Amino acid sequence: GSIRKSLIIENKIDHHDEERQLERYYEFLINECKHEIGNFHLVYLKPYKSPPSSTSISVELYKLLKENRCITELGYHENVQRWIESLIHSVKAPVVHQTLSQYLKTIKSL
Repeated sequence: GSIRKSLIIENKIDHHDEERQLERYYEFLINECKHEIGNFHLVYLKPYKSPPSSTSISVELYKLLKENRCITELGYHENVQRWIESLIHSVKAPVVHQTLSQYLKTIKSL
């Protein structure tokens, strides 16, 4: 049989970390989806890259997920903006180019 994998993206713009939010995602993946560590990945996306607060996830669980490469912190400014800027010039489809241009403007306004 095939192994199912999950990707969870927590997008934080102008909002604080909810109580145990990432821990609840982890519990859902383990208990409800029956995933093992390594078969899921959490992405914590904010305007500026930073780790989640201890309100959202315990230090111990965060450390476990980091050690097993199951969580990544990304920033719109450091990561997403640079990625789009690096590829936008090679995009040929006008609609896609326009969409990426608008998205860049949105990121810069965060």
